[in-house]
Amino acid sequence: MGGGRGSFFRSVVQTSDVATTGINYYNFHVEPVDGAGDYAFVVYEGGCSSSHLDCGSGSTSDPEGAGYTAYQFFAQDVGDGGHAIPGDTRACSTGSAYYNNGEDLSSDYYIHVILEGLDAPGLTAVGAR
Repeated sequence: MGGGRGSFFRSVVQTSDVATTGINYYNFHVEPVDGAGDYAFVVYEGGCSSSHLDCGSGSTSDPEGAGYTAYQFFAQDVGDGGHAIPGDTRACSTGSAYYNNGEDLSSDYYIHVILEGLDAPGLTAVGAR
């Protein structure tokens, strides 16, 4: 996990989900609650190495880049696998040709906050189910 720029490791969030058929209500959403715009953050899913960085910059010298100010991960059927996108993109049904399989999206997330000479901000995970 990167350092510098007044950065610090802020939080580990454990989420849980259940593989299901029907609607997958899992929604992991992180946003600032104080000082929005004064800092950025990046999210690592499942570990702290660069291979776990979600939505990285693509740069090998600075994989975190400028970070981001909001993050969200949820079940979404995008019509892959040769089926049309369902009306509710959270719909799932294991073994169906018309929907994605219901997946357990549980994970551990590591949030790295990037500051520019500011005090530690408030940061919270909202809507994690």
